[in-house]
Amino acid sequence: MVDVRAKALALDAVELHSRKVNSLHCRQAPGATEMASSSTDASVCIWDLRKLGEPLATCMHDKSAHGAYFAPDGSRRVMSTSYDNSVRVWGEAAAEWSIEASIAHNNQTGRWISPFRAVWSPDAAGGFIGDMKRAVDAFQLSHARSFRKLESELMTAIPSRVACHPALPVVAAGTSSGRVHLWAAAV
Repeated sequence: MVDVRAKALALDAVELHSRKVNSLHCRQAPGATEMASSSTDASVCIWDLRKLGEPLATCMHDKSAHGAYFAPDGSRRVMSTSYDNSVRVWGEAAAEWSIEASIAHNNQTGRWISPFRAVWSPDAAGGFIGDMKRAVDAFQLSHARSFRKLESELMTAIPSRVACHPALPVVAAGTSSGRVHLWAAAV
């Protein structure tokens, strides 16, 4: 952790997981101090940045977790992606973190394609994730399943990275072949 004002380390190195850390994401809300991390040790941890010694919560997958992101609506929900073929949304209720939604999704990308990482839709009602069939799956949490595929004959590789514009109805998907594909919804 670096304090950019002091241009020096603000904290000594801290071990967050026993194995490789795959993603870090800070909650985007005024005054928020939480960070989510995912690891190949199959855990998703929620941390208080003011005291990184012990996680606030540990949420477990059955296999390696490759992405964990807070919802853009400022809630404390976290969406995670794992090699256990699930996309899960974790939420806090009565000081305990538990699964709010679980969506079955083929996340077996193999060794030549970057692992999928599901991302939230701007309204936090669902999300997007790459698909092994050269498409992007859009899903709604209320249905807990994929409801639409964004695909194109021009997409010749598997899109392992997806991003959403925070205000416009635009989704971008990047492939290992160096291409970015854009989808825009008619408003």
